[in-house]
Parts: sequence; C-alpha cells; structure tokens
Amino acid sequence: MKSVILILTLFFCIRTLLSAENGVISGKLYNEQTNKPVAYANLIVKDSYLGASSDESGTFTIQLPAGKYILQIYHVVYYPKEIPVTVTPGQKVCLSIALEEKTEQLGVITVQAERNAAPSHFALKPYSVINAPAVGEPDVVRVAAMLPGIMQNNDYRAELNIRGGHADQTQFLLDGIEVFHPQHLQGMFGAFNLWAMENIDIYTARFPAEYAGRLSGIIALESKRPTKEAYTKANLSLLSMGLALTRQWGNTSLLFAARRTYLDLIARMLNSKISYNFYDLNFKLQQKLGQRWWISALGFINKDNQEAAQSTSDWGNRMAALKIEHKGTRSRHALQVSYSTFFSQAGDTKNSSNIRNDLSLSVFSYNYQNYFPKSILKAGLDYKNYEAVFDWLLNEAYNPDNIFYPGAPAVFYDSRRVGFAEAWFEQSFLFWPRLPFTVKFRYISQQLNKGYFAPGLQLDWKVANRFTVLFGTERAYQFVAAGAQGLEFSTPSPLFLLDKPLSADLLTLGGLYLFGLDFRLKAEGFYKRFNSIVRLNENSLTYPDFMYGSGSAYGAELVFEKLRGRITFQLSYAYSDTRVKFNSATYKPAWDIPHAFKGLVGFRFGRTWLFNAAFTYRSGNLYQNALAMFYAAGSYGGHDYSRTDYGQIVRYFIYENHPTARFSPYTRLDIALRKKYKAKYFDWMLYLQVQNITVADNPLRIDYQERYFGGTPSEEEGMDMSIPILPSVGAEFEF
Repeated sequence: MKSVILILTLFFCIRTLLSAENGVISGKLYNEQTNKPVAYANLIVKDSYLGASSDESGTFTIQLPAGKYILQIYHVVYYPKEIPVTVTPGQKVCLSIALEEKTEQLGVITVQAERNAAPSHFALKPYSVINAPAVGEPDVVRVAAMLPGIMQNNDYRAELNIRGGHADQTQFLLDGIEVFHPQHLQGMFGAFNLWAMENIDIYTARFPAEYAGRLSGIIALESKRPTKEAYTKANLSLLSMGLALTRQWGNTSLLFAARRTYLDLIARMLNSKISYNFYDLNFKLQQKLGQRWWISALGFINKDNQEAAQSTSDWGNRMAALKIEHKGTRSRHALQVSYSTFFSQAGDTKNSSNIRNDLSLSVFSYNYQNYFPKSILKAGLDYKNYEAVFDWLLNEAYNPDNIFYPGAPAVFYDSRRVGFAEAWFEQSFLFWPRLPFTVKFRYISQQLNKGYFAPGLQLDWKVANRFTVLFGTERAYQFVAAGAQGLEFSTPSPLFLLDKPLSADLLTLGGLYLFGLDFRLKAEGFYKRFNSIVRLNENSLTYPDFMYGSGSAYGAELVFEKLRGRITFQLSYAYSDTRVKFNSATYKPAWDIPHAFKGLVGFRFGRTWLFNAAFTYRSGNLYQNALAMFYAAGSYGGHDYSRTDYGQIVRYFIYENHPTARFSPYTRLDIALRKKYKAKYFDWMLYLQVQNITVADNPLRIDYQERYFGGTPSEEEGMDMSIPILPSVGAEFEF
C-alpha cells in the first residue's frame, strides 16, 4: 500500500513540475477598423499542429512549454498575420491583436482560408459567391463552374462535371450531411440559401477522409455559426425574397433562414394557367451544456411545386440532424444521427398517371479528433442506410417509350434498400516542418458481407519559403448512379443504388508559388483511373439495367491569382481528356471538354462600388445521339416523324455511333455591379447583373435529325441548352 501511495505521490509531483515548465498564451482578436471581436479565427503555432480558435468574443488560450514561438493567425475574411511570442515557465502572456479585413475582396471568389491551400481545394466565403454574377439568385453551383477543372455542360442544370467525372460523381454536403439534387427552378440554380452559410469548401481531389461517397468532387457547405453579435440579412431579387438571421441568448443560439419565390403570385394576377413556386428553410438550434458540451438540432427543407391545368409536380429535399459534441482542450468527440431525403413526384390528375422518385439516407455517426504537438488525429464510425423508390403508372394517354426508353412498361416499380458500416481514419504529421504528410483510409462494409478498402496519402513538400510541391493519391468508391446521361433535360435524373460500387484511383501532383502577399501561381496535373463505372443499357428490356465499364481522365490546370488590392483576379486554363469503355468500345463521353479558359476579375471603386466579371472560353460540347433517338422517336413536335424505321435508329445509336465532332467553342461573359448604401438603421446594397452580356449563341445539344434522314447536321437545327442574355436586379438589406 505504501508503494502505491509513493508512486502516486511521485506521479503528481512530476506532473506538477512539468506543468510548471509550461506557460500560457491568451489574448483577444479584434477588427482594427471597427474594434469588433474576430470570432472563429485559427491560431496555429508555426511548425507544429498546436493551436486554438477564437471564440465568439474573439478570445483564445494556448498552453505551451517554455520557449520562443511564432503564432500564425488565419481567418478567411482577414489577412494572415504572424506574431513572435516568448513563453516563460508558469507565466501568462496576454496579447491584443488587430487584424486587417480584406475589404478589397468582396467580389472575388479566390478567397482561401490558407494561402498555401492545394490547387484542388477552394475555400470560399458566402459573400464572395453572393457577389459573383448569377442567374437572378446567388448560386454556389454557378460559381463553382467558374473554377478550373469544373464544368457545367448544360446551363439549365445545377449539376457539375469535375475533372472528367459524370455529374452524379459530385457530392453536395450541408453541415456534413449529404443532400441529393439541391436544385430550384428545374435546375436553373441551387437550393442553398447562401445568406445562411458560413463556409464553402470545394474539393476536386485530396478529399478529407470524413467525406466519402463520390468519385470526382465534393461541395461542402457549413451553415452560419451564431455569435453574440446579432445578424439579420434580407434580400429581394427578380425571383424571390428571403431572410436570414442569427441570435444568441446566453448559452442558446439560433440560426433561421427562409426564402420564397413570388412567381406564382404574379401568375395568379395574370390569370396564367401555369403556376410555379419554390421555397427553402434553414434551421439550427444550439445549446451549450456546461463548459465543454454542446447539443445541436439542424434542419433544411427545399421544395418546388409546378401546377398546370391537369398536372402537378413536386420535388425537393428534407434534412434533419441531432448532434452532441464534447470539445476538450485538444480533443473533440461528436455523436450525430441524421436523415436526408430527396423526393420527386409528377402526376396527371385527369388521366390518373403518376411518376415518383424518392431517395433517402439515414446515418448514425461518431467522430473523434485530437491535436498533438506534431500530429492531428481524426477518426470516425458511420452506419448508413440508403432507401430508393422509383415507380410510375401511365395510362393509354401516354407512351412510355417517349418518356423513358424504348420498350418501357406502362407500370413500373423499383425499390431497394442497402446498409453500410464504415470506419475511417486520418492522421497528419509534422515531424519535418518542410514535409508535412497525411495518411488516411476508409473501410466500407456493404450489407456486412462485402468489404472495400480506400487508402490515401498526401504530401506537401515546402521546397522553399515561397514554393511548395503537393502530391496526393487515393481510392474512392460510389454506391449510387444516375439513371440517365445527365445532359438532356433540366430535371434531375433518378439516382439508383448499385449492387457493385463504382471505383476510381486518383493521382495529383502540383505546385504552389507565392509572389509576396498579393500574387499566387498554382499548377496541378491529375490522373484518374475509373476502375468501374456504369451507363444505362438502353437495349435491355428491364430498367434500370446498368452496363459496367471502365475509363480514365487526365489533365492539368494552371491558375494565376491576384489576392488583394483594388483590382483582384483569377485567371485559369484547364486541359482534360476523358475516355470511357463499354463493350470493347472506347469513346469520349458527352461531358468531355478538352480546353477551358476562365477568368474572374473584381474592381473596387472607393468603398461603396464593386464590379465583378466572369468569362469563359472553352471547347464546344460533343454532338450527342441521346437526343437524336429521342427526337426521331417523335416525342417532341415541330419535326417530320413519317419514318417508321425507328428500331433501326435505336440499334444504330446503341451499338455504332459515338460522335467526335464538336459544336463551336462556348463563350460567355457575365458581369455584376453593386453599390452599397448606408441608412440610419441598416445598410443596403443595390445590384445589377447580366448573364451572357455579349449575347453569345452557345448551342449545347442538337436533335441530329439530318444525321439519320440524310444530310449534314447543322447548328441551326440544334437545341440551345445555354442561357440567352439575362439581366437581373435586386437589393440586399443588413440590419
């Protein structure tokens, strides 16, 4: 017993001595112009993984061994700053640090959380997306399409093709929860209310281990974190009106945001036979329990409704989650249960016909993080349950061949449910300050009997103070796929659960060079091998029947940026080559775009005028036969459908023809002009924006009638799936 007491006494004595060798750095961050506290800034001890974040009042505390350090401060809205600090054993160092706000960058989307961010990671603030030119409503999808390596091949669909991947290989996350088909107005713009968002992260490679489920890209949005300072924002555009607010009462905080169109109200006033409306809601309620425990309830709803004389259509999303978190000095535990569903239903009230497409995901997850002096550890366990239902009932008034595919039945029902147990791990090391690296893996068990292992490695070699080489390799899996090519129409294609997953191996090698504080040059090459991909088997008598194939995509991207000053810009060039292989036939898919030049330019005049421009010049889309069959079968009017050899046309489309000809290059220039005003009780901003101000004609699809019935296809016979010149005005109010 004496020996036990002696050991315990010795342990506490040693612990006391070691604690005495430590010191404390504490302080407060504030805006140098307004003196308001700066919340949620990242403070990092240089050449280590130790650090902290400032709280709502801008204060922070870091415990360190005695010595000399350099404290690095990062915040998306403020310029980075470094502070030398000397820590004395048993002493407390108090700092008061002023940060300079990036007022020049209100309209440019090249803002990064860290100046050495990889070329395949774009960290955006919502205000930079809001200020970019848009189709009436601010849209993260439209802005993402302005970035290198990301394409929007149909201007009427809020879907993205990233580095040679199909649109269904891009994942959307809200607060870490997957949201399917987040679109309004039949795909014209995304369903996320950006006034309710805090951060937006876009990954084209080097995916964090905690995110999984897609092969090509991730768009992760984080809803706004309420602070002690009340936030109220209202907006009015040609399409909708909205409100976003945050409040904090002691240990309770609330985020609420709502947006709704008024197009249906105008339609009623005009006695229109077609009525359309949409709305979306964001909700977050947080309660702090003691010093380290938090409980949060999250919610998101968006819905579109279209009504005609005898038909009605509804589609949208519902998402809810409950999270419990424990935040220690260096560790964090989080337990979360969530539910997310996409629903779509179209019906004809007169003929009793109906089409339904539902996809839901239930997740139970546990996440763990721990920060060590030279390492960061992240790990988690997930259980996911997918459920998909797709069915239709068509009476004799409709021909299923024209709506779905040749030979489609009048009555169809497909229901699938799949469960997954997943474990993931990610650890970053900083043993050598110039060579940090990260190892990661995810293990996926499908129905507890099929296992898939997805490893990954990332290296960042700081060759010189201003030059860094970045390398990444990883494997990705995907268990859902779209039931259509994804370019033909504006409504989303159904997502189906797969018995066998899609998989791809990714390899990236790039470099980052910093020219002082103002300029940055980034370059990255990539190779993506699609081990398993799918497409619909149009010749099958069952639906959905997927054909499995393979493919590859490779390319390079070059980006030059000016990050601060009255004039800021991002200029980029991207090259990509994508090929897929099915049934021994290798060809380029519809979304292959070999060359793309893009530019984003921002001007600030005084402190109240902002001008932003975005331009694109890229290769034209490939001629495609998906619509050729669709048109030749007679589903749309305006053409001669006297031919009867449609069966031959269908077989010709399936087996033989993969066009290599392209439309003329796609060109577009969008602009946005904003003027800020100050009133007695609020600030407000008036904006004017114009899409496609040069009135460029960009045909993206063609019916290809002449190809089948003789002659040469011409662009005059095509479908312009691109937007015409489209001006819009609006106003924002901040209280």
